[in-house]
Amino acid sequence: MKTKHVALPNVLLGRGAFHELLQRQVSPTRIADALAEALDLRAGYLRSCEAVTSVLGDHPQASREVARMLEPWLDDRR
Repeated sequence: MKTKHVALPNVLLGRGAFHELLQRQVSPTRIADALAEALDLRAGYLRSCEAVTSVLGDHPQASREVARMLEPWLDDRR
């Protein structure tokens, strides 16, 4: 099986909306860089969270809850 994305939000959106650090790609520096980008570009990440919620619809699922948990970290209205 071949897929461009493995993270469920990216699969649902059909694009690389969120970082996917897998196996040997994982390092403290790469994690820090991904988090810094998420904070710097939080408005775009919030839109992606909203898009994931929209795709999931009214069916409560774990991924929807994860998107909801991430939203406060990315919310620029604070």
